[in-house]
Amino acid sequence: MFKSHRLIAALALTLAAGVVAERDARACGGCFVPPGPSTQVTAHRMAFAVSAKRTVLWDQIQYVGDPTDFGWVLPIRGKVDVGVSSDELFDRLESATAPQVTAPPPPTCPPPDKRCRTSCAERGGAFDGADAASSASDTGSVDVWSTDVVGPYEATQLSASDGTALRNWLTDHAYVLPPAIGPVIDKYIAEGFGFLVIKLVPNKTSADRMVPIRIGFDGSSPTLPLRMIAAGTGAKVGIKLFVLGDGRWEAKNFANEEVKTADLVWDWQAMASNLGPLEIGLIEKHKGNVFVTETSDDVTKSTLVSGLPPGTVTTEAGTTFSTITDATELDTAFPAKPAMRVTRLFAELPSAALATDLDLQASLGGVVPRTRQAPKSVNFRCQEFVEIDCPGISPECGGAWDGGTGPSPGPGAGAEPSSSGEFGCAASSSSPATMTWALATIAGLAIASAVRRKSR
Repeated sequence: MFKSHRLIAALALTLAAGVVAERDARACGGCFVPPGPSTQVTAHRMAFAVSAKRTVLWDQIQYVGDPTDFGWVLPIRGKVDVGVSSDELFDRLESATAPQVTAPPPPTCPPPDKRCRTSCAERGGAFDGADAASSASDTGSVDVWSTDVVGPYEATQLSASDGTALRNWLTDHAYVLPPAIGPVIDKYIAEGFGFLVIKLVPNKTSADRMVPIRIGFDGSSPTLPLRMIAAGTGAKVGIKLFVLGDGRWEAKNFANEEVKTADLVWDWQAMASNLGPLEIGLIEKHKGNVFVTETSDDVTKSTLVSGLPPGTVTTEAGTTFSTITDATELDTAFPAKPAMRVTRLFAELPSAALATDLDLQASLGGVVPRTRQAPKSVNFRCQEFVEIDCPGISPECGGAWDGGTGPSPGPGAGAEPSSSGEFGCAASSSSPATMTWALATIAGLAIASAVRRKSR
């Protein structure tokens, strides 16, 4: 986590603790702090597991400022199970789903020219392509259901008879509720929702204790309303959402896009693909009202949750390790399944779009693998020449080449000395295409990964 005076990013998510088939149960959550010039919600990173048996939310809160100002309010329909996860879960989700583009085989080049080496500084010649690549008190109107200490947080579940009573309770308990969100709170109370409110426990104010919050409840609720997080946002807000399910998921009431493999192009000079610019183009095409599916593929449970630390819960009876962990939540949601599909969605929503709930639905789309090879490439430069030792021209240099009396072909070599040690023009035993591929590998092709061209 970062350290500064103010909040730079507040992550909140919304969900309903009820089965969609039984009722249209929706809610939304917001992270609130005192107002200031930098108190804007700028990004969200969250995971959402949805099955017929269980719905689970993980929310990673990136918070900068005085931790005593931190407060998180989530409308809920009935009591929920509250726990904590770890940053490592999101690190594993990132690692398992981050899109990568690899280069296609390079074009076949003609044999390079041979030039006599005239110095000791550049043995092995030059490879132009490689050079380019480097370039208060409770009131009778508030009913507190429970209060527990979960990890570094105090989590209270409650209901209120009216918005004024809830706002008074929040103020008395050191929560800061932006005035703009008042009408949304009033609406949820009128719809019969309760609330989960969370803040840091006193004396647990270290930034590194801002661990992800996990909320789970029985039943399926694939709705992520966005209304409450609209308060305090800028012109747009980035959302990265990992959806775990039996199959691929997509937005129901927003546009959906994905970058087609056929459109990928590898740039040999930049050593990067055009994946980032293509995603930005899709977002601009829909004026931001779109979710881009970056990857969607199967991931094993063990990859995500094996060995993660368990959270703790503190009640009047004392502090204990929680029996509900990330692993048990996934086992409940997806019993007897070693893996689930993880769909990685990305959006840069304009603030106006946050007035619309995000409804998810099963997608008919297929697998979008994490690693894809670009079918086309640009800016490949063939090796123009190789340097060889020429008797009477090339100086004698210290050190020895592995190949014997003459210089090693090395990267970029297109010829090797004759067995007599005289000037030789015999072609290398490697074909030009094979040599070029080896050079590209040395230049970094084997670990080529997509350089994203967008701000996250």
